[in-house]
Amino acid sequence: MRRAFTQTAEPAPKPGVGCGPLISPSRNPHLAFPEIETTQEIDGGMSTITLANLVTHERIATGLRAVRKGQVLDDLARMAATGTGLDERAILAAVSARADLTTFGIGRGLALPHATVGGLQQPVGAFARLETPVDFGALDEMPADLVMLILAPEGEDSLLLRALACAARRLRDREVAANLRGAANAEALHIVLTSDAWRGRGLVKDLKSAA
Repeated sequence: MRRAFTQTAEPAPKPGVGCGPLISPSRNPHLAFPEIETTQEIDGGMSTITLANLVTHERIATGLRAVRKGQVLDDLARMAATGTGLDERAILAAVSARADLTTFGIGRGLALPHATVGGLQQPVGAFARLETPVDFGALDEMPADLVMLILAPEGEDSLLLRALACAARRLRDREVAANLRGAANAEALHIVLTSDAWRGRGLVKDLKSAA
């Protein structure tokens, strides 16, 4: 029986502890705004993970054309393989196996396909805005048009769940989701996804005008 992905309630994060979102100075040369930062304990130490590192410009697609879930997963696996050295077929196999156990749709037109994959040292993500929403089995029966693939190192299920909780929290922010749907290009998508500096500044509109 497949289980629907649910996000359990978590206590409010403290600065420097847990799973963000926290604001830190940008370290991404392509991002002129503070990144959304999460701090995750790995192997007894503290390792910082930012959404900007999780989902790079190369792993963002706008207007992805697909009519079936399998097509979306194919494209996301190909994107996730970029810059990671992973075999996209291995990614797709891992995600497909996970799909047999759970649903990827989390409601409100959002989906978070995910898996653990050998060969990774840290979580990796890929994001796509679909031209036409696709059914991912959400409990509210809404097809998804905003889809983020999350991969974590093999055997690191707890790290995968933490990354999923962070991604779900970000995408379920109604202002974030609305601006992701209205963003004009991949640059705007990346800024909205990884920074809070755009809030109240009409950033997406500005980028549309410049496009």
